[in-house]
Amino acid sequence: MAAKLGDCRKLVMADQIDIHVTYKDSKRIISCPKGEVVEDFAIRFLEVFADVLPREVEPSDVKFRLYVKKFNDYVDLQSDKLLKDGVKLRAGIPVIVQSSIKPHPIQQKTIYRLWSPVSRKNGGVVMRNPSTNIVTCSGTFSSGGDTLMEAIDETKSQTASFALLFKDGANQELALTGHGKGNPVKAEAIPVAVNTPDESIFDPEYFWSYTMFKQRGSDYYLGCDDSGTLTLVENWNLEYPNPQALFIVNEPNKST
Repeated sequence: MAAKLGDCRKLVMADQIDIHVTYKDSKRIISCPKGEVVEDFAIRFLEVFADVLPREVEPSDVKFRLYVKKFNDYVDLQSDKLLKDGVKLRAGIPVIVQSSIKPHPIQQKTIYRLWSPVSRKNGGVVMRNPSTNIVTCSGTFSSGGDTLMEAIDETKSQTASFALLFKDGANQELALTGHGKGNPVKAEAIPVAVNTPDESIFDPEYFWSYTMFKQRGSDYYLGCDDSGTLTLVENWNLEYPNPQALFIVNEPNKST
């Protein structure tokens, strides 16, 4: 009877292989069935090393490298490779770095202010002149409703597009509208039965904490100079953009 039990143990052991695994400063031997592939072994690794893992990890997060004696170095191991008895593995888990820059996409039906870091006129906030409907970068954050614009979705393709609408004293909607490079930007009424013209539609593009507004159908962007004049400007290199085309978008406090 004892001989039979011993034979069974030998058979069980013959079906198992030992894998030597290093994770950081921790070295452990993990037994697994013959024929196990790396992808399945990752689950076993997470169970055995659970006490030293820095965070909750998915099996697909674990990357293994195999020690190759010929090279005296570790090489990447693919997830579908079969493991062999006695191999040495080094496990790694990619570090996820949280960016300090949070996404800030323009949202439809949301009220915004635009602030120019270039303008030296008053507070540099984009503002509609209620007498002329000319829009400049000469407002302040306390200038009231003439600095507030609602983003209305005008998307017709994969690129998100918006019209930016002021409201005048009679509650009429006036769209921020550009008329070519160097000309003043105005707030203009759009008849109800007419589609919003391309001159009044802008595609937002993002550069770190800044937003740029490219006019649909043209190569020009909203831009402001140091005198507070708002117009359309060139913006050739989006990796090193024209500073005049950069705006900080601010969503006003809804409680005020």
